[in-house]
Amino acid sequence: MASRLQKFQHQEKLRSQIHDDLQVELERQKELRKNEIVAEWHLKSKDAAIGKREKAARTLAKKTAASIHNDKVLQRRSRLREFLAQEAQAIDAELARLGLVAISIND
Repeated sequence: MASRLQKFQHQEKLRSQIHDDLQVELERQKELRKNEIVAEWHLKSKDAAIGKREKAARTLAKKTAASIHNDKVLQRRSRLREFLAQEAQAIDAELARLGLVAISIND
């Protein structure tokens, strides 16, 4: 009888140790999973921040390209205005010359 009691107590002690070990392992697994979740969240946050920076860089590049294009358009317009002004002066000079010729022919 005493042997059975000792065997039962020993089995209960082993069960208790196993239960305690399982509880410790479960807590360890929970902590590891929590750390994984936090790490994933940090990575997602960093990815989002990188995405925002990339989007800002693309937007800046587009704005810069548009600004460069606008500058080129303005330069072309300025050169065209200068050319047209020169042509107008040449036409005015030619008209004046023709006017003088016409006046001198009529005289």
